Amino acid sequence: MHRVFFGGYVSIFGFILTLYIARQWFYNVEDEASVFGFHTKVVKRGLYKGFVLFLVSEFMLFFGFFRAFFHSALSPSIVFASLWPFQEAFAAINCLGLPAYNTLLLIFSGITVTYAHVAIASTSHSILWMPCI
Repeated sequence: MHRVFFGGYVSIFGFILTLYIARQWFYNVEDEASVFGFHTKVVKRGLYKGFVLFLVSEFMLFFGFFRAFFHSALSPSIVFASLWPFQEAFAAINCLGLPAYNTLLLIFSGITVTYAHVAIASTSHSILWMPCI
């Protein structure tokens, strides 16, 4: 982000927005437990622990990615002639080939699963005339 105009501000805004969304999620869990009576204390504690463990796992995953990147960038291997990035290791991918196919497949499978969920959850069978993708 150091080459993007206001890149630092965008990063800070994204971090603050993430914290705000997490805060709202925790308050929503609290409201469901206290106001609506949906959760017991044990369930609420499990939700908090699960969320914290998720954040820790995501932190460790991205720490591993960035550590590997900086290790390769700051101390290139002699196997690659001490060059970073290794020029012959990167090739341009045609974005209209397999990546576009994979993207369309993902979108259509999401539409199909959403349609199936709505069809199962609805009591009316009026939407069953629509063909699945």
